Amino acid sequence: MADTDDFDPCAMLKVLRTAYYALLGGERVVKVKFGEREVQYAAANVNLMREEIGRLEAACAKKQGRSPKRFAIRAGSYSRITRETL
Repeated sequence: MADTDDFDPCAMLKVLRTAYYALLGGERVVKVKFGEREVQYAAANVNLMREEIGRLEAACAKKQGRSPKRFAIRAGSYSRITRETL
């Protein structure tokens, strides 16, 4: 098994994104090999790939000294309540 200190999330992110776009482009099964690790993804695994891509994006950002991107989705209208409106 490979040493986890040698793991580069930015390099793995590049490989996984390529496979992700291949699946979106119509490939039925995509093999991802990085070092000694090999994983097969099928179109049914697209959501799993999105989750892993998000995790790798955060790990890559941390490794590069950046903060990970976080998005909040808000449903409905948003109104700010202040003392004046109460």
